[in-house]
Amino acid sequence: MFVGNPKRLPIMYPTVNECLLSRKNNFDFIRLVASVGVIFSHSFHLTDNGDDPVTFLSNYHFTLGGLAVMTFFVISGFLITRSFSRTTSLKDYFVARALRIYPALFAVIVLSALVLGPLFTTDSLAGYFTNIKTYKYLTNIFALRIQNSLPGVFHLNPFPDFINGSLWSLPVEMLCYVLVAITGLFIKRKMKFALLLSAAVAVYLYFHPHHIFDDQYYSNIFYFFIGGCFYIFRNRIVISTMTGVLMLLLFILSTRVTEGLGYMVVGGISFSYLIMFLGFVRNSPVENFAKYGDYSYGLYIWAFPVQQILALHFLHWNVYVNFLIATGITLVLSILSWHLIEKKALAFKGSIKRKGQIIPEVEKWLEHKEIVTADNSFLGTR
Repeated sequence: MFVGNPKRLPIMYPTVNECLLSRKNNFDFIRLVASVGVIFSHSFHLTDNGDDPVTFLSNYHFTLGGLAVMTFFVISGFLITRSFSRTTSLKDYFVARALRIYPALFAVIVLSALVLGPLFTTDSLAGYFTNIKTYKYLTNIFALRIQNSLPGVFHLNPFPDFINGSLWSLPVEMLCYVLVAITGLFIKRKMKFALLLSAAVAVYLYFHPHHIFDDQYYSNIFYFFIGGCFYIFRNRIVISTMTGVLMLLLFILSTRVTEGLGYMVVGGISFSYLIMFLGFVRNSPVENFAKYGDYSYGLYIWAFPVQQILALHFLHWNVYVNFLIATGITLVLSILSWHLIEKKALAFKGSIKRKGQIIPEVEKWLEHKEIVTADNSFLGTR
């Protein structure tokens, strides 16, 4: 339907690669909207108002927050795969990922443990600072395993003990980054590094077995790699309105008639195409939204503590008031986070070397079942 020989496609239907060449997209704005969607969804749980409306509309397949996280993983899979293909070394790839994730995360974790915790704990300050859980919470800055609680903090809230429930997805995101690197290294036949990273993943999963048995981890990894496939097959996938409408209908249908693996595959592919379609809508008024700053990550990691504080002191507020006030406060925090922390950290990415070929080709791989690009390397130079 939307995968074929580019030479036979109508001119009015651009491929994903052609959309990339325009250097304009709506992904920053989509991620911002998704972050606001997470805040809205959490407002229901944190004010003890059950599930958000999307939960019922989707036949309990996902909440609005879950749909937003799916969006993050699809876009991330697409952009991270592209980033890995353009990075000259494994070190540069991971440095770039670390500069995006860790600085703001470090700030929110440290402030939560050392400022928010002492202010809102029901324990004594001596008890709080002598409790090992306080210092274990600081290990969240590595985004490998998330501890959700601090001693006595938000214990009486409708959604008790959770300081920052949004952080659960970060270890999954980090795992996806490593899996992209492993895949790329195997493709390049750099077996030593590929096996080393594979062993590290195996050890990590051994000590974190909840990853293996939790469906949401598998599903979001799946969405991430669908996004990656959209980049790999960018010369074969076209962006058309007709296909977008068909994918929308298929996605809606998938929430009604399929379950389990069938839903994940059908719904995941159709939803991912919709995100790509919206991301590459031409002449969009928000295609240059990035010039204002990338506030989506800040909204995502700062909102939950803000909502918990509001729920603690203003439980009489309904879900919509909590959402509006929390969004306003978090937007201010995310703007500060972007300009004071994230943007400054990302400035160091300028030192990371890029390949000369910005958009590597994969046509020979598709036609001859081997990966050969313009510079004879799909995922970097040897």
